[in-house]
Amino acid sequence: FYSYKGGVGRTLALANVAYCLATDRHEPCKVLLWDFDLEAPGLQQVLHCKWGQKKLGFIDLVFHFIKTHEVPSIADYIHHTDVPGVDILPAGLMNRNYSAKFAQLNWRDLYHQLQGFTFVEKVKMQLSAHKPQYDYILIDCPPNLGILTINAIRAAGEIIIPVEASRFSLEGLSQLTSIVNLIKERLNHNVDSRVLVTNFDSRLQHSFK
Repeated sequence: FYSYKGGVGRTLALANVAYCLATDRHEPCKVLLWDFDLEAPGLQQVLHCKWGQKKLGFIDLVFHFIKTHEVPSIADYIHHTDVPGVDILPAGLMNRNYSAKFAQLNWRDLYHQLQGFTFVEKVKMQLSAHKPQYDYILIDCPPNLGILTINAIRAAGEIIIPVEASRFSLEGLSQLTSIVNLIKERLNHNVDSRVLVTNFDSRLQHSFK
């Protein structure tokens, strides 16, 4: 799930999709959520992450790679939520240490100096190994187009773009689609994209376009 700006209900939409998939009466699914929005994580609050004993999250996984150049077993970083059938790789436990770690994190340096692209690939490989346990893996991307988001898109097979049915959102959507296509070409990564309308106002003409 990726939006070019905040405030469109991206995280809540993702949480609702995960809930619907897991609680379907006819075919309940196992869902894994990955909170890639380290700056403003929300999934772990919305779905109430049940932290394990070590209380580890994605930001801890990143710093482990920075220190060792290795990606540890991702199983230690995955936790249950209050929704049966929905697990989460959360951003991290929100405390003073999280703020300090996030302030130190420079994804551009990680990418260029420590081969951050290999980090993403290794995480993808581990998630692929866990994939038989899950029917869907949903990623919550930050609302920008920095290196972190580009790497999140690299880890995805399909992009869901939540938008409001407003004039400005529709104008920005065409630009966003062009950017996604550029990423596909530059990174040679075949990824589909779909639009999810999160806010519809029948009083507005643009809502019907």
